[in-house]
Amino acid sequence: MPLNSSKKSVSLLLISTLFFALIQTFHLSPTFASTGTVTAPAAPTFALSTSNQDPGDFVISNFTDTLLVSIGFVNPPAGVTFQLPTTTGLTASYGYNFTGGKTQISFTASQADANAALAAMTVSTGSTNGTITIRVTASVNQSNTYYNPINGHYYEYVPRASTFARSVTQSASAYHLAQTRTLHGLRGYLATITNAQEQKFILSNVNATNIWIGASDDAVLLNEVISPRDTFANQTAAEGKWYWIDGPEKGVKFWEGASSSGKWVHQTTSALLERTSENVSNARYENWCTGNPATEYTLTSGRSMSEPNNWGSGEHYALEKWSGSACWNDYGIVDGFAQSGYLVEYSENWGGLTTFSGANFATASATALVDNAARNVTATLNGNTSIDVTWSAPSGGVVTQYLATATSSNGGTTRSCTSVGTSCTITDLDGLKTYSVIVRTTFNDSSTVDSLQSNSVTTLAITPPSSGGGGSSATTPTPTPTPTPTPTPTRTSSPRPTASPTPTQNQVIQNPLIQNPTPQTGTSNNPAPLVKRLIEDVVESLRPKVVNLFSTSNSQNSTAAANSNAQSPNFDNQKALDLSVNTQDKKVVELPSLVLINDVPEPSKVVIVDNTTAQVVTPNGGLLNVEAKDGQQNIPVDNRGRVQMVRQNDIETEGKGLAPNSEFAVYLFSEPTLIGIGKTDAKGQFFASFPVEDNLPLGDHTLQVNGTLPDGKTSSISMPVVLVDTLATAQIQAMPKTILIDNNPVEAATNTFYFFIAVLIALIIFMSFGGSRLLFAAFRRRKDDEENVQPAL
Repeated sequence: MPLNSSKKSVSLLLISTLFFALIQTFHLSPTFASTGTVTAPAAPTFALSTSNQDPGDFVISNFTDTLLVSIGFVNPPAGVTFQLPTTTGLTASYGYNFTGGKTQISFTASQADANAALAAMTVSTGSTNGTITIRVTASVNQSNTYYNPINGHYYEYVPRASTFARSVTQSASAYHLAQTRTLHGLRGYLATITNAQEQKFILSNVNATNIWIGASDDAVLLNEVISPRDTFANQTAAEGKWYWIDGPEKGVKFWEGASSSGKWVHQTTSALLERTSENVSNARYENWCTGNPATEYTLTSGRSMSEPNNWGSGEHYALEKWSGSACWNDYGIVDGFAQSGYLVEYSENWGGLTTFSGANFATASATALVDNAARNVTATLNGNTSIDVTWSAPSGGVVTQYLATATSSNGGTTRSCTSVGTSCTITDLDGLKTYSVIVRTTFNDSSTVDSLQSNSVTTLAITPPSSGGGGSSATTPTPTPTPTPTPTPTRTSSPRPTASPTPTQNQVIQNPLIQNPTPQTGTSNNPAPLVKRLIEDVVESLRPKVVNLFSTSNSQNSTAAANSNAQSPNFDNQKALDLSVNTQDKKVVELPSLVLINDVPEPSKVVIVDNTTAQVVTPNGGLLNVEAKDGQQNIPVDNRGRVQMVRQNDIETEGKGLAPNSEFAVYLFSEPTLIGIGKTDAKGQFFASFPVEDNLPLGDHTLQVNGTLPDGKTSSISMPVVLVDTLATAQIQAMPKTILIDNNPVEAATNTFYFFIAVLIALIIFMSFGGSRLLFAAFRRRKDDEENVQPAL
């Protein structure tokens, strides 16, 4: 090969290597993957005692790899199952098959084959009515990964780590290794098994035995994990007190004692309970092995138990599926033949993160009604302030009348229409209000059944009446007569209008929802507006906790808020940042916050995210996000980190951890002002908004959100905000923008290495293209100059 060709080849190779190094140095890493999606059908209604009904089509899109698809019916009425008549190309996951009716299943398939199976899916019902959530989830299939469609959690079996964890700093432990694993954007934790459904799923669908789970009574570990609430002087003090050590249930005790002499723990009070039948419903779940470890059971009173027995005085960690059985065994820390690996659990709304995310995951749900009700209720705007309502008749029964009632989510008047057919028109609605419709069917035996809620429709502005005389309607408006006072309607226990007496078409129903409207659930992209109520109409658990974070008048609560960090030395600023949302721009600010669980203060901190969102964070993760909006633009927090509420703009709140489908209340202090009532979704999350009204005083305030936890305890979260008059004021006192600095030493060192490699390659290229001759010539010229210098006389 000629020399010049050789030099050109080497040069091209060096240039390619240099380009790769520069890409690494400047993080030029484009991605080309599309984000997978699952879309759900409109909410279906299923007739009672009917087979092979069509639920509508769930459709999976934008996936290319082999998928793990899961279908789950959450809380179905008795007798409700689904079938998959088309299974071509599907492989049932471990523990499942395609025979008979199902309430849940997982399978692997291509996107096309999965969609064919979903399109052919049918539903059969029994004689019991109720509602049901149909959940379909798709993700790129990964080995040893299992999805529970009922609780929405992933589980990953990792076949390694023979030791459990003597300390949280032991890098080789199952406890530590589980925390290093991530899936679809969420961090994992050693599995916590809190009910019989979860236990049955793991038993039937996780293909492994003798698996570490996240339970322990080891004093050293417990003191590091759950301190300072509970501490143990030695192992004798901790012996038999079993806690979950990570995840949403971190620090929750579920058992105390040894084998048959042990006691249950109360779900809400943590009091010890005798294992009797009357205590079953109040006890936290456990699944210790009995004398017959092959028997699968739910929480059962009085059974003979062989575990936990602390055999050899060294068994302080829990193994699931002991020797292939359906139960748990306590086991020792030392390496042994029994333990095969550990089980990692991934769940939403934990550890500061909200949902599974990424291109490789998607899910969708539809709420279905199982009853003999009107179906396919559809609302269509007719003109400015009328709604045409259509529906399909129930599958059975003799109908005597339909009553269609339109209620507003943002304060509009409730109105209705009646029909003996399957349509009617509701008129005289308020302008610029959002309405949805429920159709009540009355049968010839006087029984009534309500439909699912229709789609939402927003009315238009009411056109002013003409002034007459051929003039423009905008010149001289018709004088408004003085209205006749309307008496306040009597409150009833029913949230919907009764069918008797029968109203005439379009008559205004004096419905208690006029004064006490039903809140709606929101989403992250579409927060639901809070609805107005009087404080005296709020249930006791949602009443305000009178505390003003900017006042010393309530010294007890103010002190609790100010000293919340001091109550938990292990909950420092770095821990709060780790538990907050996954973004670079976040900081802890020295603002008071107060989290009360059953009126008992919990440690908390305020984290500012992207200079616009204030988040209240506890050792269990972020609980409440608040941000101010000017249209679609975020309003920055002030220089102390307080959310700036600007008059005639909106506030958006986001939270988690409350009871599913429950109401919550939002207040503003100093004097308690009920801003409104919202509703959580099926996961206990809420996404709500409310306007900043002109009658609210300027200055410092406390924003408080009160709700109910899944275990029945009350929750109250308070944080400081400030109300300002204009956007200009908010911008003047805005917190300075953060200058992000990469503080990852490993990545910084790697980039420095790539930089020096790039410089070296550039030097080699320079030398290859004649640089060496230039340098040699320069040295020769300097030497000749030195030799020609005449010596001084």
